[in-house]
Amino acid sequence: MDSGIKKKVDIDKLSEELELLRHKYRIQSLLTAFIIDSQKKYSIEEIAWTITNSLISNLGFEDCVVYVLDESKECLVQIAAYGPKNQGDNEVKDRLEIDLGEGIVGTVAQTGIAECISDTSEDPRYIVDDAIRYSELAVPIIVDNKVIGVIDSEHSQKNFFNSFHMEILMSIAAFTSEKLMNAIMYKKLEEQNNSLELKVQEKTELLQQTVSKLKKSNQELEQYAHVVSHDLKQPLRSINSFIQLISRKEKNLTDSSKKYMAIISDSCKQMTKLLNSILDYASLNGQEKEYIDIDLNEILGIVLNNLSLQITESNCQMIFDVLPSLKAHELGMIQLFQNIISNSIKFKNPEIDPIIELTNLSNEKQVVIEIKDNGIGVEKDEQENIFSMFTKLHSKVDGTGLGLSLCKKIMEQHNGEIKFQSDGKGKGSTITLYFNLH
Repeated sequence: MDSGIKKKVDIDKLSEELELLRHKYRIQSLLTAFIIDSQKKYSIEEIAWTITNSLISNLGFEDCVVYVLDESKECLVQIAAYGPKNQGDNEVKDRLEIDLGEGIVGTVAQTGIAECISDTSEDPRYIVDDAIRYSELAVPIIVDNKVIGVIDSEHSQKNFFNSFHMEILMSIAAFTSEKLMNAIMYKKLEEQNNSLELKVQEKTELLQQTVSKLKKSNQELEQYAHVVSHDLKQPLRSINSFIQLISRKEKNLTDSSKKYMAIISDSCKQMTKLLNSILDYASLNGQEKEYIDIDLNEILGIVLNNLSLQITESNCQMIFDVLPSLKAHELGMIQLFQNIISNSIKFKNPEIDPIIELTNLSNEKQVVIEIKDNGIGVEKDEQENIFSMFTKLHSKVDGTGLGLSLCKKIMEQHNGEIKFQSDGKGKGSTITLYFNLH
């Protein structure tokens, strides 16, 4: 009799152990399938819904919610659910947010310690979500000792969850922690990238608006310069014409009167030159220019022809290398070289004949032209503003102070650079032009 009872007990025990093994095998199979399935998931939502749809749904649980920590709000947000909270199409019904330290879930997130509650009616921390349930199991999702989420499951029966359920959820949390963290970081990076792209787009639009306004402003400035130049030059012509008429008609003019009238006439001519220079400077703004292959030797020939009278009268000696070709605006190149050579003649040393040398220093990346003279030169402390508008370093020499400003603007329009160098007064000057080829 005793032997029969003992055999029955042994059989029952073996049956229970076998059933437990079968259950563990089934759970292990589910975990393996979950691991394989989750490898193809990359976003936070995909991973969370894989936990609820592919795994929890096969464990016999009534309810399970995955929370993720929102650091900006310092709260936990429901992002996936199994049970009544799942309203379909991977949407959580009445999405709940729980502050850190609030309720059982908030406490687990704050402490990083899993909790299994046998009877929630006796736990004042319990928060009713969609319905009252008496058992709750909450485990943290931890990466580098930091809680990034919580897996929370509830059941209507008291004392439903056991150590085996705890082990299952902790295994899920452990496996998904790194993957979920990577997804969170990727989402943050994506949000930052989208934000950056939006800011770049806004800045680009603002820049385009500014450029458009500048173009309009430049066009208006150019039109204004033309109008003002024309309106001012006309009375100057009238003044100069009447001065010359008086000089021819009036026979009893004193020497002082003739001197004053000559000064007035010269001032009119100087004012006309200044207005023409301002008009030239303004006309460089906002114009669409045709850039073609230019032979600088041909440009130099045109310039020397234009300045032939100045060159002859000053007894100027021109020395120049064979110059290269480049893609440029033809009129701009004529203005550029004519202004520089004219300046070198204008600011010649009165004690010696002027010599102007053009040297080709070009290389594979740049066309470099050096223009050197033996003129009166410029002191070191006066060279800083040499390319500024209306800068006249030599008051006794006729000029408007706009010549080198025009040269600088022309070089800027050609994506180039102009440099000035002089060792001081009486030691000549060197201007170097740099045109980038690439």
